Amino acid sequence: MHKFKKYYLSERAFKSLPDFDRSLIEPAYNIIQKMELWDYFSNFKVDPDTGFMFCTDETIKKIISSINEDNPSHSGFSLGFTMRKLEQLTKM
Repeated sequence: MHKFKKYYLSERAFKSLPDFDRSLIEPAYNIIQKMELWDYFSNFKVDPDTGFMFCTDETIKKIISSINEDNPSHSGFSLGFTMRKLEQLTKM
């Protein structure tokens, strides 16, 4: 099924998400996993004034771009929501 790095996202936390949320977050999780950027992402402190959507950090921009390329039907809201949910889940 999933290869979870135990300190990033527990399978229990992932499965506890509602189906729609999981449909957004699972592909994004896999992209960050594939990019091997979990250390960076889990330690990143997003600016509360800009959030992820207006973040100027190049690595975060690459992550967002890859997620959006994988699912071009993302809206600004759904992409921001996905990034925030991933951020919350890495803190569990």
